[in-house]
Amino acid sequence: NKEFLPIINDKLGSCGNQTNEHEVRVVFDKSNSIAVTFDKLPYVFKDPHGMDKKVDVKKLTFGSKIDTGTPAREELFSVKRVISPELIQLANDLTVRLIGVKTNPASEQEAVDYLTGKFTKHKVMLRYDHEKYDSENTLRCYVYLDNKTFVNVHLLRSGFVLPDTLSDYKYKSKFLEVAASE
Repeated sequence: NKEFLPIINDKLGSCGNQTNEHEVRVVFDKSNSIAVTFDKLPYVFKDPHGMDKKVDVKKLTFGSKIDTGTPAREELFSVKRVISPELIQLANDLTVRLIGVKTNPASEQEAVDYLTGKFTKHKVMLRYDHEKYDSENTLRCYVYLDNKTFVNVHLLRSGFVLPDTLSDYKYKSKFLEVAASE
């Protein structure tokens, strides 16, 4: 504990109250009585939430009239490559599966070309459904272009892909309706 002496002397000296009339002695308690006293306090705060669960309240907005800050924009991602009509790889190397679409073998290459053309001009936003990952641990998302174009639905409307009838997702009835109308 002797390494703290220069810091203590510096702090006491900076107050300007130290004169030759007063002497300051620093006594170190070797019995560790401070820790024992601390344990006997009537209330010791223990945070039940880990640091990874903390919410930065400065970033929250609730649409209040007094909240003049602009709401946070959704995060935009660049697409690195189109693996298939169902799978895309983002610039951060994350692979994403488009929810509600299945590859149509007859028009797979046209769908890949269509998506590649869209993604070279625009960044994408991701929205999640109630089931975030598939059985292969791939992220499942609804993909939107930065101009709010719903890519999953556009693929169905174009006829390049088939609707996914096996899995359960939020917009299943809408996707089946769109595919039936084309």
